[in-house]
Amino acid sequence: MQQKDVTIIKMRDQILQELDGVSKVHLKTILNEFDVKQYLNTKLCEIHEHEVIVENAQGSFSLEADTVVIALGYVPIKELASNLKDVIKNTLVVGGAVKISNALIAAREGVSMPSRCSGPLVRDISG
Repeated sequence: MQQKDVTIIKMRDQILQELDGVSKVHLKTILNEFDVKQYLNTKLCEIHEHEVIVENAQGSFSLEADTVVIALGYVPIKELASNLKDVIKNTLVVGGAVKISNALIAAREGVSMPSRCSGPLVRDISG
């Protein structure tokens, strides 16, 4: 699998809020191990071919990005996936955006996603 620099953009003030204590500790350990950067209280404003524009209390700024994964929670938002597909030809929809499921299935689909993707495209994981 290809190594990537990963950055999490989160509108809330913390990540993994919905998880139980054991899962949260385990995932935070993995995020730290792989040096995943986090921008909390930050809004994704624009997606471009090789960058995203984000905004937080310090203002607007860009981050280099060749792949964007959008995770939107547990409830399918099919119209968003449809709108993304109209704009971005290789949008992949997995997890709760396809059908209500659980986090383990969504995570498995997310992990297998890179093998189904090629090139600097925007990806969508809702769920």
